[in-house]
Amino acid sequence: MVSILLTDAQVAELLGISRPTVWRYVHQLKDFPRPIKLSAGCTRFRRSEVEAFVDQRASEQIGGEV
Repeated sequence: MVSILLTDAQVAELLGISRPTVWRYVHQLKDFPRPIKLSAGCTRFRRSEVEAFVDQRASEQIGGEV
């Protein structure tokens, strides 16, 4: 299976946050997807990992509301 790779701007748009917040999450949240450095100035995130992060957070909120 081929992984779809996203830029930090695409991750920010997908999550509804700013680019600086994406990088803040990378440094502060242990469960946030780790970026992949492809070359100098070229860093990407696996879309599947970002979606899994969103799913995990959503299930935690649903579980916490009960």
